[in-house]
Amino acid sequence: MKLENLIVRIKNRTDSIVTQDSIDDLQKLVDNYDDTFINSRLKLIIRQVELGITNHYNRIKYLHENYGKDSSSLKACQIRYGTKEGKRFYEEKRKKTTINLERFVTKYGETEGVKRHELYKKSKSKSLENYIRRHGEEQGRLKYEEYWRTTNFRTSKEAFIRRHGEIQGPILYEEFRLKQAFNSSKEGVVKTQGKAAWEKKTKRAQ
Repeated sequence: MKLENLIVRIKNRTDSIVTQDSIDDLQKLVDNYDDTFINSRLKLIIRQVELGITNHYNRIKYLHENYGKDSSSLKACQIRYGTKEGKRFYEEKRKKTTINLERFVTKYGETEGVKRHELYKKSKSKSLENYIRRHGEEQGRLKYEEYWRTTNFRTSKEAFIRRHGEIQGPILYEEFRLKQAFNSSKEGVVKTQGKAAWEKKTKRAQ
């Protein structure tokens, strides 16, 4: 990626001034990383420009080598956004996570609520936003669309998420999976088809 193109993309998304210090540091990014890497961190770079942070290269390099771009620890947030803003971002994210968990626990009880909250978090990994964050704007959208084109849209977890949304999808999928497991078990076959059906099934398996 050319430095001029990167600067244009930043200026198109923020009214903040891209200082000469930022430009000099962005040159290091361009010299050391490819387009995919830079695109996947463009949102972060823009936020840093808005906060007046200019040492983009060292911060992003350190995060990449020690944390990974998705780390949500306090230290990682402060490296991304500076000490004050990083702490604020970290605390807001923790608060949102706590609120979401409390809602699930309130609705479903402690054990089931925690379980369903974990399913909800896992479902977020397949969102368009996460694909863009991991792979950059262009590649992220392509990979996201390819993923959904090749997904089994009948009984897979992803199909349930697509049909029912990121909250209800994983929950309904888990209920479907448990129901399927029960229907295949001895208890399920006997209950729905009778004892003779189970005996016939076990004979075929022998």
